[in-house]
Amino acid sequence: MVSADVGHAHITVGVITSPHGVRGHFKVKSFTSDAKSVVDYGPVQLADGSELSLTIIGQAKGLLICTAPTITSRNDVEAVQGSELFVSRANLPDTDDDEVYQADLIGLRAVDAEALPLGSIIGFHDFGAGALVEVKPQKGQSFFTPFGGQYLGEIDLVAGTVEIFVPAGLLGEDDSDKSV
Repeated sequence: MVSADVGHAHITVGVITSPHGVRGHFKVKSFTSDAKSVVDYGPVQLADGSELSLTIIGQAKGLLICTAPTITSRNDVEAVQGSELFVSRANLPDTDDDEVYQADLIGLRAVDAEALPLGSIIGFHDFGAGALVEVKPQKGQSFFTPFGGQYLGEIDLVAGTVEIFVPAGLLGEDDSDKSV
């Protein structure tokens, strides 16, 4: 799956994490299923609308090492460090019947196994230990819960719901009936 989007016309496929050396090389965390496919969808865009044509020159610690013709120094990299990389949705492959882009789930209602509301999906994250979904309940702070595998139930795009099985105790209440 691909990560969250900016509207639905563009999909985030990665982020520039840091410089790699002093010659304008930089590290990219890819959000695509196959990390190297981040370059398969044409030039990427930054939030300001500028485009980068990425070339992958290596990998280090799970990150891609890239170059782009318009980034030629460490200072250039530092100016775009932290920037998300977007591609036009039209450049991405169609999904199979059992697949969705995470971007399509932003704003949908997260529900438990009994279809009781948990909140709205506001983001997806992967800090290294697996995919997490961020859910914002009607009241209170947002929370993170595992996303995928045994924690993911039915996705109903027509109804606008995503069934999520929250691990017991995560919400700080007796939610053992919501666990896996």
